[in-house]
Amino acid sequence: MSATLAGVLAVGMVPAAAFAAEAPADEVQNDGIELLDTTSPVTLFNAGTIALGSTFSPVSGQTNQFTANATTDGTALDLGAVTVTPKGQSEVTATGDDFKVTITKDGTEVKEIKAPGTYTVSVEAVGGDYKGGKVSATITVKGASLENAELFQVNPDNAKDVSDKTFTYTGNVLDLGVQIGGKALKAGTDYTIKFVKAGGDANNDPAVEVKNADTYYAVITGQGNFVGNVKKIADVKVDPFDLSKATVSVDDVYGATAAKPSTPTSVKNGSDVLANPAEVKLTLNGDKTWDAKGEYTFTAKADVNNANITGEKTDVTCNKVDAVATFEYDGAAFPTEFTSNNGDKKPVYFDLDKIAAKDAAGKAVDESLLDVTVTDKNGNNATADFNAHKAGTYTVKAAINDDTYTLGGSAECKVVIKEATVVTAENVVVKYQGKIVTSVEKNYDGDDIVASDFEVTVTDAKGNVIEGSTQGLVDAEGKAVDKALNAGSYKLVIENDNVVFQGEAVVPITINKVDLSTIKVGAEESKTFDKTANAAITYVPKGTEVADLGLKYQSGTDKDGKPEWTPIPANDTKVTVKDASGKEVTKLEDEGIYTIEIAAADDDAALNYTFPTEVSITVADEANLKFADNVDSSAWYYNEVNKAAELGLMNGYADTNLFGPNDTITRAQVAQVLFNMAGHRADMDLPEGSYNEIYGYASFVDVNGKMWYGKAIAWAKAAGIVTGYGDGTFAPENNITREEFATMLARYAQKYGNYTAGSAADFAAYGDASVVDSWAAEYVAWAVKGGYMGKNTNVLTPLANMTRAEAAAMVVRYAG
Repeated sequence: MSATLAGVLAVGMVPAAAFAAEAPADEVQNDGIELLDTTSPVTLFNAGTIALGSTFSPVSGQTNQFTANATTDGTALDLGAVTVTPKGQSEVTATGDDFKVTITKDGTEVKEIKAPGTYTVSVEAVGGDYKGGKVSATITVKGASLENAELFQVNPDNAKDVSDKTFTYTGNVLDLGVQIGGKALKAGTDYTIKFVKAGGDANNDPAVEVKNADTYYAVITGQGNFVGNVKKIADVKVDPFDLSKATVSVDDVYGATAAKPSTPTSVKNGSDVLANPAEVKLTLNGDKTWDAKGEYTFTAKADVNNANITGEKTDVTCNKVDAVATFEYDGAAFPTEFTSNNGDKKPVYFDLDKIAAKDAAGKAVDESLLDVTVTDKNGNNATADFNAHKAGTYTVKAAINDDTYTLGGSAECKVVIKEATVVTAENVVVKYQGKIVTSVEKNYDGDDIVASDFEVTVTDAKGNVIEGSTQGLVDAEGKAVDKALNAGSYKLVIENDNVVFQGEAVVPITINKVDLSTIKVGAEESKTFDKTANAAITYVPKGTEVADLGLKYQSGTDKDGKPEWTPIPANDTKVTVKDASGKEVTKLEDEGIYTIEIAAADDDAALNYTFPTEVSITVADEANLKFADNVDSSAWYYNEVNKAAELGLMNGYADTNLFGPNDTITRAQVAQVLFNMAGHRADMDLPEGSYNEIYGYASFVDVNGKMWYGKAIAWAKAAGIVTGYGDGTFAPENNITREEFATMLARYAQKYGNYTAGSAADFAAYGDASVVDSWAAEYVAWAVKGGYMGKNTNVLTPLANMTRAEAAAMVVRYAG
């Protein structure tokens, strides 16, 4: 090409007179590039500028390049008003029937811009003044910002509660989550987090558990929707547990010889509960000795070396009593649980007046010694709500209050008052992703499903909302799980202490394996053969890198029922390509059949994908795909047939793209092949007068000299390559045997090449050597000795009819 595209486009800026000296006016110069019509509407539209909504920021100095950040809640980005300003024209809005706006990611059309990645927005004019024009813009979506990320302590009873932002030692590893704007992010999906001790090396020190009272440094690394972003939070403090503000309880002990307690029964400070009360030691106050029955006062304090617990409690009491009472309810054993339902026609409620106790001798305890308390789940006095039968969960505690310390003990009952009986199918509404669902099913996509993704509403028969619902996930075996991620069956289990569910309050969740069994090789190309029944061959070009195979799987069908293809997930799959010998390759260097093996990259991927057993591909050099029936590069004759065609020695059948490698070859065809080998020399060997207008080329009595093979047979006879039969015939349409072909090729070598005669010893090792006719023995020996015949076999089959592929192989081997 004599001019660059830039040079051609610059032609429009040069005065016409400047060409006068270069070429005559009537001579057209063409250096292979078509000059653009820079005034056509399509050209102007194609050179236009796209503008998008304010969510997308134009890249400075770049046309049709934008950036944006993914949203923190994972919702799609709004393109806003898409406009195009054709070059030198007024802006047009890409709406209505005249324009089509499409979004693609990694070559696949998508409906929305959501996850981080690179997208292309194309505006195509399908009507109007600019019909046929198309302009595109590239959008780079970066991960959502973690700038406003904060830590919170996860509430195991309410995944949406992100209010606890102060951290206190309890003896348990603290479960710290990340939230933005009051919404919890998903650990493992939206982020990973690493903690190191303050003053350590955030990059190289191993991660530590957030447990002990100390100061930590948090490194939050964005994933998924937040990929590419990091938030670092210094001075993450875990405060010591303050005993001075805690409630320290010690159970009563019974019997004259009961041992003095050394640690409390429980230590609580609001919602913080010390996991191991034994970290706190009890010391008897004053100079009192543990001996007789009575009330004893202790001081609760941690060991001096325990920096996780501070302060002390000096008024911790423990009663030592002679005997323990037995508690009853309504004349029977004191229950541990009791349930009432306001929705029943005649509700039965727990009656505090029916609580009684008996001493060790079985005698009723005076009511004045019996203290009864009612508390809610937070430990607050809830007697009024309990007596009003307000729905909820209560703890009724009965305890002996005997200042003589003759009798002691206590008993507790969990009392649940339900608001109503709820028909699950009618009065439990579950929403997922804003839609009401009774079940959830999806293919594995790497995004987990957690209980907080669901919004549950429970109502009574009148439509009144009943509060108090909680939900959790269980796997197929009923085991509680934090999330549904891998393929399998799960359930969202709904609970509400305020109601009785009539019917199972669950939402089945199914995550299907992704089916990778239908694979498409993007690098495959198609070669079409006209005028044959073999319409096309699909192949991968020789020299393709394995990494460039463009493997996709059928992920579904579109609205028209056509397959939709998606790139195989690179992180979850391991692709291995092997050649015909089983050797693994990274580049398809040679023609032939290759096998693609697609397997799971790890154990999780094995759970989530169905893999094909294997995928076979044909690798070919496009230049070698000359014949529709010679496309199998593993065929022994593949290269020889192509070479014969390339050298002009043998062609396919007329008006087709067929070679007929397994067809027999006739005597006339062989004469033509040898004539082609001789090239221009053949004409010199035809004697004067060989051709006349009436009979064509004169040779044998049964040869029509005007047929396509007339000249070749006349030459072969004149050159002594063929002699015909004793009756003066040649039989041009008869098949030729393998020894006959060897004879003709040998005579050709005698005429035009370096011929060295062979002997029977040259082919004696073949199993059918004795079958070779004596008149052909010398020539077969020559062909075997030269490597033109009998390769990779232990038989010669000299009397078998020659095939076209065998003929091609012999002439190509001879031609070198």
